Amino acid sequence: MLKEIKQSTAMREVALSGAIHSAGVDKREHQEVLSLLGDMKTKYKMLHRRAIEQAAGVGSDRNTDID
Repeated sequence: MLKEIKQSTAMREVALSGAIHSAGVDKREHQEVLSLLGDMKTKYKMLHRRAIEQAAGVGSDRNTDID
């Protein structure tokens, strides 16, 4: 049971703008924010690319229906 208590982590809520600019957060939290934002950016780009590919596919399907 003591190991479980020791391994538990506390969460701290920090304003995103402050965390990005290192205002009132430690270096580890700042790095975590940058990493999470990088992950979000990567996922957004992938989602955006898939949406464009799907839209292009729908557009080409419509063009073949006209013929």
